[in-house]
Amino acid sequence: MKPKPVKIQLFAILLAAIVPAAYPEIRMGADKAAPFIATALGTLPFEKSATFILDAVETEKLFALAAELQINVFELIDGSYRYLAPRGFRMSLLGTTLRVLETRFDFGRERVRSLLPIDTMVSLEIGAVQKAGQKAMDVRLSAGREEYIEIGTAVYEPRFGFSTLSPLQFGGAYGVRVKRFLFTTDLDRLELYEPGKGAIWVKGLGRPKKWNLWVVKKLESQSGQESTDPASPGTKSG
Repeated sequence: MKPKPVKIQLFAILLAAIVPAAYPEIRMGADKAAPFIATALGTLPFEKSATFILDAVETEKLFALAAELQINVFELIDGSYRYLAPRGFRMSLLGTTLRVLETRFDFGRERVRSLLPIDTMVSLEIGAVQKAGQKAMDVRLSAGREEYIEIGTAVYEPRFGFSTLSPLQFGGAYGVRVKRFLFTTDLDRLELYEPGKGAIWVKGLGRPKKWNLWVVKKLESQSGQESTDPASPGTKSG
């Protein structure tokens, strides 16, 4: 005997309630996180005439929000840029502060560290271009370096970043070349194609390297152990 329509409807309602609980790795992503980031940044005294440097407390609050929202560093940058750029604001995160916060946060382990070398970072600026020479996202390192990013070896100049940022797109990469087998080419862009995932596009290659970009997580304060995450290292995409 076929189930009555009312039973089918009840089953659909129960299924809708169970699925999110059964799959906690489903992520919010930059689109849904952006309003929360805007609310947090709206409390800070930005000016259109200068880059606002976040202090240690402000930086920690921003990453605590990212951990609460379960978004990765690039989704945090994306959401921040959506608030800053239209208002003519620009902000800077200091490498010294980020290195201190690494004792309290997992920023995304080797996947994120290979794209943003925090251990030699001087600063990371994002937002509106307020004067000549600035880019949508500027990263400054104490020295050039190389990092393996699976698609090849990324060679970073002391200054690198992205000339343009738009929702889910980090475009116009500069200061990064990728060595792959017998040839070297430029990094093109980073696309946040799904919540918690990024596609790295390199000039001359028709397909990107797709990665799980692990989310920001708070480290356990008492044990010093990181909390478990079903999308943590060991899970690869593409």
